[in-house]
Amino acid sequence: MKFSYLVGLLLLGLASGANAQSWYDGQQERRLYVDQLLRAQIDFPETEASTRAASPQTSQGPARIRLVRDETREARRARTEQAASSGAQLVPVYRDFPHGPIRVASGGVLLRLPADWPLEQQAQWLAQENLAVINSPNASNGYWLIASPPGEASLALAAELFQQPEVISASPNWWQPRVKR
Repeated sequence: MKFSYLVGLLLLGLASGANAQSWYDGQQERRLYVDQLLRAQIDFPETEASTRAASPQTSQGPARIRLVRDETREARRARTEQAASSGAQLVPVYRDFPHGPIRVASGGVLLRLPADWPLEQQAQWLAQENLAVINSPNASNGYWLIASPPGEASLALAAELFQQPEVISASPNWWQPRVKR
């Protein structure tokens, strides 16, 4: 009895580790787990397709993000078709640990370059790397919001940028649902 219980726990641990990914929070690597039942549907305001792919923040305001649950394969397929026909995007929902708080890579990468670089040098590096700037919330301290599609593409770009020796930090632009207090 105990042996089968331990084997079951081991298999559950291996299965949940198979969908684990990671991102960098400053210099610390953090694991993420893909929620297998939830996805995030990102509804964009009426904009050009190229703007939609770059970021959820558009000239007509932010995108609307909502969590959707797909209980069955058929429901998942139907929701995917519905989203595609309406111009919305479905992206993975991540958790810091199984059943932990929810986070969605909503599009964009928060990038930090050396604060001692002059703004001209930062802008030159961004242009050299072909990175489109959405916003510079604190450019004087090296912070930039870089355009990227939402979901896995945002995680991939953040990881790629983090590997650059000039980059201090790079993390996806995370959306988390509001919690009532």
